[in-house]
Amino acid sequence: MTIDDSKLAILRAWNYLGIAKIKLRALNFNYPLVYKKHQLLSKNNVYCLKNVFKRVGYKRLEKENFINAVVDNTTFILLLAFLSLNK
Repeated sequence: MTIDDSKLAILRAWNYLGIAKIKLRALNFNYPLVYKKHQLLSKNNVYCLKNVFKRVGYKRLEKENFINAVVDNTTFILLLAFLSLNK
């Protein structure tokens, strides 16, 4: 199933909670959708990507460098509480 751009924009508007900066190793790719739609993690691809970032730099605010993610409400609330306690 694909979602057209207007429906995706509506979904994002209703569900968007913000932007988080995380370490890449914190990501979990063990979901069926990942296996169906994306390549398996390759150390060689990661090495090549690191070299691109070293050469060109990492422009973290560009859309291409964002990863859409789903975070359940419990995890989100716990994270907010953790962050407010560790200021």
